[in-house]
Amino acid sequence: MGGYRGHLITRLKATGYPSIMVGSVKDDQWGDHEGHNRWTIEDARAAVRPALVAHGPHVLLVLIGTNDLIQPAATDESRSAAPNRMADLLEDIYSVVPGATVLVGTLPLNLPVADLYNAALRRVVEAHSITGRHVRLVETGAVSRAHLSDGVHPNDRGYQRVSEAWYHAITELAHGPF
Repeated sequence: MGGYRGHLITRLKATGYPSIMVGSVKDDQWGDHEGHNRWTIEDARAAVRPALVAHGPHVLLVLIGTNDLIQPAATDESRSAAPNRMADLLEDIYSVVPGATVLVGTLPLNLPVADLYNAALRRVVEAHSITGRHVRLVETGAVSRAHLSDGVHPNDRGYQRVSEAWYHAITELAHGPF
């Protein structure tokens, strides 16, 4: 179903929320996006400026960091620096689209390293929020082993759970002040 995107687009359209996904990855079924397999936060940082300039999104969904934590080359030091790289990614985003709303998702993993990352991610989002930026943390909820396709990434049922978290965050934006 296209990761969480297919479930999310289906639900948004079914409940009357117009949505257009944009990005360099072309997906005729579920909308274009910037979701890339095996990307790290640094990979996203390298590509974010041109994508933002090209598309000028109003709301961004950011769910990245899994590969920073689990790739074979990851060290304890590189894992602990991942939240700092996320803070840098947010800076990159706001330097191009300062008025955008950024929804940052916690990693939906049942791994101790993900718990540490998610705790630090909450602090990163809070630090950006208190400066007046439109950024919110979206608790995607940990998925169980039954919801994982490869022991790390969600399967279709897991992505459906993640899409529900995004859906609720997006609809909250539509119903009230930031």
